[in-house]
Amino acid sequence: MKIFTFSHTILVLFFLSFLSFNSNAQIQINSGTYPIDMVEIILGPDIVYDNVQYTGASIARGTFAGGSSIGLSNNTGIFITTGSGDLIPGPNSSCNAGI
Repeated sequence: MKIFTFSHTILVLFFLSFLSFNSNAQIQINSGTYPIDMVEIILGPDIVYDNVQYTGASIARGTFAGGSSIGLSNNTGIFITTGSGDLIPGPNSSCNAGI
């Protein structure tokens, strides 16, 4: 008695290929953005501001694009993190990856 035919084997291999396929979200990170540029992104071009200051590592601040690809309501924006912004796209399977 033949359980699997050639077409069954192809079908099983086809579905297994999706299980091993690893796709990452398409978010782009730009670490080290100047603080004044980040303020302009938040406030817009017609707002007057003064005395922009940032205390922290330059790799912990920046901008992102492609946020909608990972479920964010904004496609672009800024980030400030306690670790490295380059770790944002992931995968992050360590609780101390940015330390």
